Amino acid sequence: MATVHAQWVKGALASIAELTDKERAVLTQVGRGLGNSDIAEELFISEETCKSHLRAIRQKVGETDRVKLALIAIRAGI
Repeated sequence: MATVHAQWVKGALASIAELTDKERAVLTQVGRGLGNSDIAEELFISEETCKSHLRAIRQKVGETDRVKLALIAIRAGI
């Protein structure tokens, strides 16, 4: 089981390299536990733009679960 988790973490962290600066900023806020409206306010973007960045992040990282996205952000130290 630990091996599967380690592979998941390694793959997720590698995929972070594909994120744009704004996507990283959004992922960082997800890691802080913020919701879409709070992220939008924090980054001075619209909520729709925030959602768009989250869709791109989910596609690049290959993860749809918001909690797992937060874990990825925390593990990556971003």
